[in-house]
Amino acid sequence: MSNKTLIIVHHSESDSSTFAKIKSFHTAPKAYDSMGDPLGNGWAHIGYHKVIENSGRVYQGLQDHQTGIHTVNWNHCSLAVCICGNFDKHQIRPPQWQSLIQVVAQWCLSHNIHPSSATIVGHKDKQPSKTKMNGAKYPNTCPGGFLYSRLPELRIEVAKQLAVAGLVA
Repeated sequence: MSNKTLIIVHHSESDSSTFAKIKSFHTAPKAYDSMGDPLGNGWAHIGYHKVIENSGRVYQGLQDHQTGIHTVNWNHCSLAVCICGNFDKHQIRPPQWQSLIQVVAQWCLSHNIHPSSATIVGHKDKQPSKTKMNGAKYPNTCPGGFLYSRLPELRIEVAKQLAVAGLVA
C-alpha cells in the first residue's frame, strides 16, 4: 500500500522555467543573493515528482515512491507536481491544464487517493509562508492565484476522469 495520501500543486514562479532549469536550480550548490533569495538549493536531486512545461509535456522527476523536497513537513506523504509558469500573473495554458488533470488522475488511481480539498492542495495550503536566509518570512502564494482558484475545478475534472474509468461513484 502506498504511503502517498496527498497531492501538492506548485508553480515555478517563472514563465521561462523548464524541467532542466528547475532540476539545475534544485541541484546547484546552496547559495543566496544579496536579498537573501536562493541561487541554488544544494539538493541531491529535483524536489518534485513531475514537472509540466509550457507545452504541456510532462517530465518525470522523482519516482512516486521517493520522498520529495518541496513542502516542509509534508514531503513524506505527498506527491508533488510543478507547473512551469507564474500563475500569480496569468492563467495556466490549456495544454498544461490537460496534462495536470491527467497527472493528478493517474496519481489518484495509482495511490488510491480520492480527489477532494483535503487530498489535492496548493503548496500554500500546507506551507503558508516561506523564510529567506536572513530569517524574514513572506507569504507563500504557490501555486499562484490564478491556478489556485482552479483547484476546485481540477478536483472535479479528476473525479470525472476516474468516474469514466469506473473508479469513482
